[in-house]
Amino acid sequence: MKRSSSSKRPLPAHRPGRRDIIGCLSGCFICTVFLSLQFFLLSTKAEAQETKPKSAKELIAEAYTLILNRSATQAEKQFWIDRLSKSSPVAVIDLYDGLTRLPEYRQRFSGLNPKAQIALAYRTLLRKNTVDPASEQTWLTRLQKNGLTDTIESIVSSVDHTMGIYKAAGLSTQKEVDAVHVAENTLPNLAKAADLYKAILRTTKVPEPYFYLARVQEGYNPKLAIETLQSETNRFPDDCLAELNLARLLYDQGVQSRAFQRALNAVHVSDERIGADSMILDMKSRLAQAKHPEVLSREMTMARVKAHVRAEQWPAVFAEVERAMVFGPGDGQAYYHRGDAFYNVKKYDLAVKDFDIAEKYTGKTLGLLWGRSISLAELGRWQPALLDLNDVIKMAPFPKFYSYRAKCYGALGKSKEQIADLTQVVNLEPRNAKPIISRGRAYLSTGKLKEALADANKAVSLGPRYREAYRFRVDCYMKLKNKRALDADRKKIEQLSKAFEKHDF
Repeated sequence: MKRSSSSKRPLPAHRPGRRDIIGCLSGCFICTVFLSLQFFLLSTKAEAQETKPKSAKELIAEAYTLILNRSATQAEKQFWIDRLSKSSPVAVIDLYDGLTRLPEYRQRFSGLNPKAQIALAYRTLLRKNTVDPASEQTWLTRLQKNGLTDTIESIVSSVDHTMGIYKAAGLSTQKEVDAVHVAENTLPNLAKAADLYKAILRTTKVPEPYFYLARVQEGYNPKLAIETLQSETNRFPDDCLAELNLARLLYDQGVQSRAFQRALNAVHVSDERIGADSMILDMKSRLAQAKHPEVLSREMTMARVKAHVRAEQWPAVFAEVERAMVFGPGDGQAYYHRGDAFYNVKKYDLAVKDFDIAEKYTGKTLGLLWGRSISLAELGRWQPALLDLNDVIKMAPFPKFYSYRAKCYGALGKSKEQIADLTQVVNLEPRNAKPIISRGRAYLSTGKLKEALADANKAVSLGPRYREAYRFRVDCYMKLKNKRALDADRKKIEQLSKAFEKHDF
């Protein structure tokens, strides 16, 4: 029988001695060591469980349940087992992300209000049951502006989504996920972020930390970014997005032959990733016959677009942009690149329309304004072209832009403004005879013969083998009725034509 407290006699008072204190401390120490060891073992066990990769069947079951709320069919299981058999982290991302791009996934959002749609996206894409108010408002704004497909794709392309998949698959740890999160929050301190990512590379089993490091390094040293991407593609050869970015950086560094080789290989690898027949040479046919085209992300598709742009393969650009449009407008880059392609195939009106749409998403960027201005000029719409060029020159007062604005001023009959812009070009490029000749012709058209002849003489002195300089001076001498000088220059042009054929120096 349990005694009541009232029957319990009080214990005598006791003053602890040294032995008692030492014993107590020893006991505390032993307990502390025991608890610490127990915690370490539990943490190690948890870490081991956390980093143990899941089997292909486990990954497929988890992905289909989470994303589509159903089990995979036998055909679907077989397709993804084949893709996952090489144990590539990239294949795991393809599995999860690919399912988010199926129409079936989008149907889960039908009938839900915007807040419920964001909540479902967070639960299925980020494995979070709650959405903080600030993030919710950000995504609600994007949802209203760009639509559901674009919003889903934007979350899918986030760092948190990708690293969350790797952690759930047992390919990454919470420690690494947190380290990536810290590195991302360190931006825009590029050097510090780069150091954090370098530390992650020592233990990572996935390609993303390489990719994120290269993105940071590109901001201050593109050559380091190239080295990082080379390491990534060597370790993860099916990471064609890294390969495409490597091709872009090599191209920018002037290594064009290697850049094209890398880009072609990357497009081939990404075709293989979507199950396309690599023997089909026509890009449009490849896209049409791909078994699982949904695994290509907007980011991947846009990287392929840029590769085709550099190779001037405009039909392929149109095909890739069409695929990118399925994922939503994004930041307007799909419209921008299609506008650029339309310009290069001389469909200037369509180019202007796409640049106009791109501006709604990106605002007035340098590339967009430049592309639209030259498209407008080709259509003879000089005034709107001029307005775009005014903004371009505010952003980048480069000779090329002044020259083109001068062309617009000339077409509008604004000789004073034309000459002022050409003078800017001459000041920026004093050793270039071409803008001097252009300014001289503007002087000549306004009857300023003295200034025109001075520019002609300057152009001849800069380019004694440049026939266009002599031709312009011939025009000046004709206006001045200086037959002797005119004949001398014509003779010089004839001599240069015989000596150098079609080439000017």
